[in-house]
Amino acid sequence: MKYISKLFILSGLILASSLTFAESVTTTYDFDTQAFNGGQIQLPELNFEGPASGSITTRYSYESGNYSIDKVVVNFDSMPRIVAQSFTKLDNEGHSFQAHVNNAWIFRSVKVMLHFPNGISQPSMAYLDISVDYNTSFIGSPLNNPAAIDGPLLTSIYIEPVERRTFSTIDVYRTTVDNKAVILKLNKHPIRTTADGGWPLEGFELKVTWYGHGEGTYLFEAPTMPNIKPVVIMADQFEPNAISIGYQEDSYTGSTPPIPLEVILQEAILNSNAP
Repeated sequence: MKYISKLFILSGLILASSLTFAESVTTTYDFDTQAFNGGQIQLPELNFEGPASGSITTRYSYESGNYSIDKVVVNFDSMPRIVAQSFTKLDNEGHSFQAHVNNAWIFRSVKVMLHFPNGISQPSMAYLDISVDYNTSFIGSPLNNPAAIDGPLLTSIYIEPVERRTFSTIDVYRTTVDNKAVILKLNKHPIRTTADGGWPLEGFELKVTWYGHGEGTYLFEAPTMPNIKPVVIMADQFEPNAISIGYQEDSYTGSTPPIPLEVILQEAILNSNAP
């Protein structure tokens, strides 16, 4: 208990959380894929063909209830990387986004178009196109059609985003259930992910091992403010068979509501082993 100097009463904890609740949550998705040349500009110094990798960082605003894109990074095999920010949403459903990147490669400006067929909240696939910005580029400006919107396509990429997850143990808790050892490990990184319904899911993650039964993970759902840090796994003083997570937020300390250990094991291991 050395990490936790005091515990909040649950009602006080909820109040404190509501006053400092994070205004938004970011999620980063990584990808490895193949890039293809657009074929509309033939220059030896432009070769996007080959392996490509990168990341997409999305942001969910609690105030507006909308998703946006913070940043897209693409690393090419034969071309310098590109970093796109300041995306504009092109539709209300959150399927298509657009950004402009100045001084990219040999161009004054290029346009980055990102489309999510099934929406941004749970992106299982995305299409990324990079084209020349007409009227602002050194090369490719349509002298015969200065009002045109879309410039020549430089590269097209199909993406299958994978949510970035990092587990680093900050505390370990050991006990036994049905004469079998149980080991709980607490992730030092708060989890910000997406639930099946598409809304953000936040909290503190446990890696659970129950010898003879298997392994899994369990998430203590809690609002994860920007400066919050999970610190310790605690057996609840009023419910000996329940577990809480102690955390720090700047100079404050608190704990999550206790969860019965049998519930943690049921959801973390038995459900994960279900066919």
